[in-house]
Amino acid sequence: MKRNYSVRIIALVVLGLVVAGCASGPLPYQTQDDPLKRIDEEGVVINLRFINDETLKRLYGKGIINPFIAPMNTLQRTRFLVFELIVRNKREENVTLNLNQMELQFSGRPVQPTNSFQLINSWKQRDEREGIRPIDRAKKEKAIKRYIAPNKIVVSPGSSFQGYLLFKGGFPNFGEVKIYLPPLGPSGRPVHVFEFDYKF
Repeated sequence: MKRNYSVRIIALVVLGLVVAGCASGPLPYQTQDDPLKRIDEEGVVINLRFINDETLKRLYGKGIINPFIAPMNTLQRTRFLVFELIVRNKREENVTLNLNQMELQFSGRPVQPTNSFQLINSWKQRDEREGIRPIDRAKKEKAIKRYIAPNKIVVSPGSSFQGYLLFKGGFPNFGEVKIYLPPLGPSGRPVHVFEFDYKF
């Protein structure tokens, strides 16, 4: 009888630790190498910089008002990876990038970037369920529209583009990340693939 009681106590303790771990969530991502990657090819300069949670909280606040930090979920945690994209065009013709054709692979799992409409909609559903104040929801939507990059960008000669790429999914706690960006040629078809590698 005492043995069964002890087994139950141990099981409850283990369960409590598991629940506590889920509630607190995994540790924020930190790159093991330089968070800024740069490609300068054929007159196109692309800077891709990973932005960690600490920086995002400093820039956009903590808690529910920050649209770039994934919400907590005790059952399954959806994680966000946010990158700042800067494209500078040194060519004499436009540079077109279909950002919705980008692909992030985290330990072999392919994910496309989330656009502003998708991100606003996902937060709207959650905020309505949790009774978030309209003023906070409006601030969140404004930040998303301002910073999240559109599905497609056209960078004219001598100009540049800057925006955020947000990838979300059930990513592992650590591993290798590859990001592929195919620019479009005059025919509208991808002519080359830029690759960025990260380690988390």
